[in-house]
Amino acid sequence: MLLWPAATVYHDTAWAMHVWTRLRQTHRAAPDSADDATNRALIPYLPREGPIGFSVASVGARPSADQLRIEQFLQYSLAPRLLVLSTNQAFVLEYVAPDASVSLAHDPTFALVASSGDRLRLFRRVRR
Repeated sequence: MLLWPAATVYHDTAWAMHVWTRLRQTHRAAPDSADDATNRALIPYLPREGPIGFSVASVGARPSADQLRIEQFLQYSLAPRLLVLSTNQAFVLEYVAPDASVSLAHDPTFALVASSGDRLRLFRRVRR
């Protein structure tokens, strides 16, 4: 009598193990690992620690959810550096939206240091 419930569960358990091993064998990269690698490409140009300015160049006054996600991923990728929503720092990262007309590239007080990907640029404040 006790073996009957165990016999009915065997097929479901075997199928679950089969699916689990197939998923483990695919060796796919994490969904955001490409973004992380793009963000980390800027590390050689940044100071080891301290605040880094962050600016969003977009048409609207409020940043979109995608831009906020980028800010959070940058904060994670560039730790222990601290992202500050300001352009008053020595280094400023700028996320450029595709529809942006205003950018730090047009500001004479900033010099482009590096760019990573299509929309991420690193500027350094120029003292004149």
